Amino acid sequence: MTAETATGLDAGSATAADDATLPLIEIDRPARGVALVRFDPGALGLMDAAAADALAGAVAALDGDAAVRAVVLTGAVTGMFVRHYSLIELAATAGKVAASGRRFNDLSRPVKPAPFNACLDRIQASSKPWIAALNGWAMGGGFELALACDLRLGLDGPWKFGLPEVRAGLLPGGGGTQRLTRLLGEARAGFRAAWPYRLSGRGRAAGPAVGAGA
Repeated sequence: MTAETATGLDAGSATAADDATLPLIEIDRPARGVALVRFDPGALGLMDAAAADALAGAVAALDGDAAVRAVVLTGAVTGMFVRHYSLIELAATAGKVAASGRRFNDLSRPVKPAPFNACLDRIQASSKPWIAALNGWAMGGGFELALACDLRLGLDGPWKFGLPEVRAGLLPGGGGTQRLTRLLGEARAGFRAAWPYRLSGRGRAAGPAVGAGA
C-alpha cells in the first residue's frame, strides 16, 4: 500500500509540509487499481475555495491516472466528511458580485462553473466509479460531493446528511437539487422523496437516507 499527500492545486507534487494550514488530501492505494482519498477540510469541517482547490487537484490527478480503476472518498477523521460549504466565504462572494453589478439573466453569456462545481461535474462524468464513504457529517456542499459520486455508503452515527441551505435563505449551489431529485427518482417517486430535503433543510441519519433511496 502506498500513500500520497497533496495540498492546493498540484496533487502530484505537493506535500503536507509545504503549508500545514492548507486542507490535506491523503491518497492511499489499498489494492491494485483502487485509490482511497481521505479528505480533511480543517477543524470545522467546512468546504471553502482552498479545500475545493485541493479536492479538484486530487480528482484531476486520479481521473487522469490510467492505473486507477476506482476511487473511494472519505473523511480523514471519523465523524466528519464535509460539514458544509463556508457561509462566510459564500457571503463574501455574494457581496463582491452585488457590488460589481453583474447580472446572470443573459442566457447568451453562460456563467463559467465555479471550481467546486467543475470538480463535482468531473467526478460525475468520469469513466471510473467514485464511491463516497460517508463516515460523518455531510451537509450542503459535503452532501453534494457525495451525490456526485456513483455510490454512497453511510456509516451509522450521531451525524446527518442533507441540504440545509434553505435555513440560511440560500439554494444549494453545487447541483444538489438536480442530482438528488434524479437519484431519488430512480428509487422512490423522486420529486416527493426529495422535497423534505429541499424545503425543510433538515438532515437525515444514515438509515433514513438509505431508506429514501439516497
